[in-house]
Amino acid sequence: MIPKIIWQTHEWEYKDLPTDIKQYVESWQKINPEWEYRYVSKSEREKFILESFGSEWLKIYNSYKFNVMKADLWRYLTIFINGGVYVDIDTICYEKLDNWFSQEYDFIVSTDLKNDNICQFIFAANKNTKIIECVLDLIKEEYINPKKYTKKYEYIANNTGYAVWNKAIKKVLEIDNKLNFSRFRYEKYNNSIQAKQNNFYCYGGKEAELMHKKLLEHLHGSINWEYDGHEAWQKKEWSTYEWKLKYNCWSGQPSITLYIRSFWSRVYWNYSSS
Repeated sequence: MIPKIIWQTHEWEYKDLPTDIKQYVESWQKINPEWEYRYVSKSEREKFILESFGSEWLKIYNSYKFNVMKADLWRYLTIFINGGVYVDIDTICYEKLDNWFSQEYDFIVSTDLKNDNICQFIFAANKNTKIIECVLDLIKEEYINPKKYTKKYEYIANNTGYAVWNKAIKKVLEIDNKLNFSRFRYEKYNNSIQAKQNNFYCYGGKEAELMHKKLLEHLHGSINWEYDGHEAWQKKEWSTYEWKLKYNCWSGQPSITLYIRSFWSRVYWNYSSS
């Protein structure tokens, strides 16, 4: 059973977050009053890791060059110890989590709409799952025996990001790592013996499209890896609003209020971070 806890994080203390980011956070709280909400800052992440996992994991955490990697590792460690739903802070909630995260499962994920990977900006899990344990094992293995990567996104993805995340899920479910979670395969994976044993469920195909449309919207997901992953929306990188406006790929029309708010939010973050 997945504990009813919502987890989010960022480098800053909660009181220092811009107003619009707090409004995104409040959407999760207001729509899910029966769920406990926990925001964790950079300093709180470090304290948690040291107290719960010891100096070795804190050393691994501090070895990463980019804050997005530290946030990645923290989310795995936190969910492994506490369970709950992790969701990126730059998301808005539209519907109750209970409609999408059934208590009958111990691990719930969704395929990414942009590719055939399982996304990690939102997922739900019980405490002490084999999948999260496998993720941590692979992260430690990469830390002990590091590979050389020529591109930044490859370094991030294979150390803490979507590549190691998907590799661990496939390993526990006994899926060939060369295969993907396409809309044609995810049902087969859900019905596998290993998925049943791990109480695993993956939203894919039309289900994933509905989830990403009805439950939430990822407002500022990183498009350009020039910047630091989940902090890229502080910089001059386009937000998803600007991207969709330019290429006319909206399923519906964007809220001009949110678009303007998104623009001035980045101006604020750039100014205050300089």
